[in-house]
Amino acid sequence: MLGVPCDPVHPESRPPMPRATMIVTSTLRESMSSIAEAICQVWEADVDTPAVYAEHCRAQNADLEHSVLATTPDGRLVGIGMLCRRGERGFVLDFGITPPYRGQGLGHQLFAALVERMRAAGLREVSLMVNAENVAAIRIYLQAGFQQMREMVTLRGKVAAYAPASASEVRQDLAATILAWYGSGKAARPYWERELPALLAMRTRAFENRRGFMLVRRSPFFRQVDIVHLGLDPAAVIEDVNGLVYAASAVFGDDLPLALVDEPEGSRACQQLLDLGFREVERNHEMRLTL
Repeated sequence: MLGVPCDPVHPESRPPMPRATMIVTSTLRESMSSIAEAICQVWEADVDTPAVYAEHCRAQNADLEHSVLATTPDGRLVGIGMLCRRGERGFVLDFGITPPYRGQGLGHQLFAALVERMRAAGLREVSLMVNAENVAAIRIYLQAGFQQMREMVTLRGKVAAYAPASASEVRQDLAATILAWYGSGKAARPYWERELPALLAMRTRAFENRRGFMLVRRSPFFRQVDIVHLGLDPAAVIEDVNGLVYAASAVFGDDLPLALVDEPEGSRACQQLLDLGFREVERNHEMRLTL
């Protein structure tokens, strides 16, 4: 997910609420419907169906036992924190407080509870992504001991803007092709949601030419096509990237924008797409905690 909503920067813009008492439990016994509904309440948007969020959790190795749900004593949702795990490494997939309970310091309390679950799970390192403009959330993570590691940018462009060029769809042995283009020197180090286990678990389509490889999917959250991996040979030039972009537009339709989501700033993939006319639409911080 992009960004992590928590306490607003200007809580005085909302009517004051009585200070809430939280009961924090595991999400293990929650249905995927209730988890998806909680995420939508936090985000104030209807972007996650149970099926979509279940798929997202599967691809990102969500750890429901150590994820947390906070409610009031009478059962009203206060917040949620979704944790993923791969061995001794973790990732905060989603975290936030629902609008009625923001501005009371509950984000700090719930995140502290989530950090305790990280320790209980035996994690040694945990990362997360947060929107660069979400000052309140960043403050929570810094207080919990997270450190900012690098800047990540999302670039978006209109696929219809590019002329035809050569690339073909990969229809067989996709896993082997992903592995071949994932190696050193062909892409910047990805963050959790673009690591190899996630790429192999996602339902995607792929396009390849002699010096480039693009793994894409129709976004489950926005009206766009997501580039989930762009691998480039060191000798790749802008025409090679152009060919991949055009091939994707032929399959998904030239009315949809194409987005390279959360790519390390300054990577070769970023520069190539900027040269093709893509523009930055969002900036996130990757943060990390060593336990």
